[in-house]
Amino acid sequence: MRRGSARRQTVTVHRYLPRDIPYSYLGGAVVIRTSIAIAAPAATIWHALLDVERWPTWTDTVTRATWLDDGPMRVGRRARLVQPRLGAAVYEVTELDPEKSFVWSRRSPGVTTVAGHHLTPQPDGTTLLTLSIEHSGPLAGLARLLSDRLTRRYLEIEARGLKAYSERQHAAGQP
Repeated sequence: MRRGSARRQTVTVHRYLPRDIPYSYLGGAVVIRTSIAIAAPAATIWHALLDVERWPTWTDTVTRATWLDDGPMRVGRRARLVQPRLGAAVYEVTELDPEKSFVWSRRSPGVTTVAGHHLTPQPDGTTLLTLSIEHSGPLAGLARLLSDRLTRRYLEIEARGLKAYSERQHAAGQP
């Protein structure tokens, strides 16, 4: 690859993981993502994603979550998450495609963390959930070194938890 090229590379990591998780390298940033098929419509999963106050009921990676702004989901809306081993952080929605995806980010000295939540309806009636985390900035390498295994584990726990919760909600006829 030429120096300065913006082409993405995908590397599959085999150590430490029960399943492969692709990494995409973009210059100094790394994107960690995981995907899981959920037997529920995108609308059911979307509803669960927007109800951040209930996240602690379906994932052990969040102990408390609250929206800091009233009103509907929109770019600029902020949420405060408290996570084991990571503490509290405020995320701001930076991209929104209703009932399909949202991206939020947080900034800390030397590192910007961007988290993506993407829903893709599949022909078989399931919905593919893709969760991603990207660290960028001058201290991104250090952040990755200190939190890489924890980040991968948290993404897997969140995906499995959201799958179980959404499938229960769908089976019960709830949005």
